[in-house]
Amino acid sequence: QQQLIDFQQRELKNQQSLFDYTSSLIDHYARLLVVRVDLSILQEYQPLYDIHLFNTALDALLRRIADQDTCFNALQGYAWALEHGASKGYHCHLLLMYDGNIHQQGFNMGQWVGDCWKQITHDCGYIFNCNHPDYMDTYKAMGTLGIGMIHRDVEHEVFNFLNYATPYLVNSEKEEQHPRVKDSANMRSFGTGQFNSKN
Repeated sequence: QQQLIDFQQRELKNQQSLFDYTSSLIDHYARLLVVRVDLSILQEYQPLYDIHLFNTALDALLRRIADQDTCFNALQGYAWALEHGASKGYHCHLLLMYDGNIHQQGFNMGQWVGDCWKQITHDCGYIFNCNHPDYMDTYKAMGTLGIGMIHRDVEHEVFNFLNYATPYLVNSEKEEQHPRVKDSANMRSFGTGQFNSKN
């Protein structure tokens, strides 16, 4: 019970941190291309990928994000959350926010990130590209689409981005997917980039 309370409090704190971070980005940039991909391991290779190996692959990906090379060029912000599911095993929800003046093709960027993940995992990795047109159309029909091109001056786009797309990464109701085993005492299951308004 105490672990559940601790988890929910941590997720609420992370949710506020993520809201402040993404709000700062959308206030600063006229338009952001928001890409969300879910990174996991193909089912047949999941027994090989324990928390240590998955975390090593995730660290390699985060280093590439920090370097902003190849598919992470013109990246203005990012957030990630590590989870564990019964069927998906260890997986990571990754939210990427690009300069909308440089990149406009969210699906293509998502596929490029997927290629990077497959390279890091030696083709054991699997990607679900949330920017697929069919997937986006479903949420567009419900009026909750918060990824793709987000314009600062279009109120419903900003609202959906801040209230639907970003909170999914830190949802206190997904307690059953919180990783029970940690790679090390200081292992994190959530993180964001740094935003410096002076830049």
